[in-house]
Amino acid sequence: MTEVVITYETLYELLRREKNREELQKLEDNFILETQKYLDEKQEIIKRAGESLFANDERRKTQTQIDNARRIIKELYHKREQKIVCLALDANKTGAKIAMTSSMLIQEKELYEKILRQLEESKYTILGNMVESRRTALTEDEKPKDLKDTPESN
Repeated sequence: MTEVVITYETLYELLRREKNREELQKLEDNFILETQKYLDEKQEIIKRAGESLFANDERRKTQTQIDNARRIIKELYHKREQKIVCLALDANKTGAKIAMTSSMLIQEKELYEKILRQLEESKYTILGNMVESRRTALTEDEKPKDLKDTPESN
């Protein structure tokens, strides 16, 4: 992929693509850094604006653009997060160790791997115990007594 300069329009287009396609869309490796730069530049515009009537209008427009860009970024994140969780669930269910992580950012790959490890651990302990008839829950006689219920604590 060629390097993309982040603008409000590119953020909107990235969100639109992510929403309209089932598979996780490829983002530039430096997407997070470039997005932060874009928001910082917009904040700088607000700081540099003077006190004239036109400057107030420019500040207001820029602030609206920042707010809208943040909403788009959050929505894009949540959409990608949802897809990553689904990929981890599918990988855990099928036992596939290799998933299409090439479209993930480094941070997203870490998230995917953590989710997958947790799912595998839970699958082993919960499902494995049920299938193998291993007891994990304590019976009533084995449970520790709650100190608040004993007459001595009253």
